[in-house]
Amino acid sequence: MKSNLKKIVAKADKAFANYKPEDFLSLCADEIEWRMVGEETAKGKDEVRKWMAIGIENGDISFIPPSINCMNIIEENKCVIAFGEMEIKKKDGGLSRFSYCDIYRFKNKMIVELTSYVVPSELV
Repeated sequence: MKSNLKKIVAKADKAFANYKPEDFLSLCADEIEWRMVGEETAKGKDEVRKWMAIGIENGDISFIPPSINCMNIIEENKCVIAFGEMEIKKKDGGLSRFSYCDIYRFKNKMIVELTSYVVPSELV
């Protein structure tokens, strides 16, 4: 019987899109490592929680709520790769558009590693 880790990723996207960090963290193992390529890696739930809060409080964008459009999702063994686009509303009311690719690695149906590639997008 094949596990459906894609459903966990969908829940993670929903929690992130609705800025519910505790819902997101409930899907993660205590030893979660989130690598945002080009930035530092957050290790453990406390660091991920702090990283999410800093991004909200100090950035020029508001994560409430971003629009996430997952265009493709692939599950193989204990990994899920999700690719898509997202729009994030800036504090000034404008929109920032990004393309993303998230690579999730699981252990016991919990996210233990997340590597995120996020780049500005010209897509409309």
